[in-house]
Amino acid sequence: MNWTKIAESEFQLKQNETLLATMKIRGGKADCQTGGRNFKIRTKGFWGNQIEFADAQGQILTTIKPAGWFGSRWQFRL
Repeated sequence: MNWTKIAESEFQLKQNETLLATMKIRGGKADCQTGGRNFKIRTKGFWGNQIEFADAQGQILTTIKPAGWFGSRWQFRL
């Protein structure tokens, strides 16, 4: 599986010839579609170092943030 750029800021994820997901990126936000569902991904926080996943209605599904200031570990919270 690989993401393929199909246009400026637009990507597709395919497995063989089957389309699994699409993503459109605008600034610090991305609109994604997979399995007939729509999701929004955005950065948040003062430094923009947190990632928030929400459904189409804006309900936050999860947040990912760095575990430490300069670390490479991340905390995943549902």
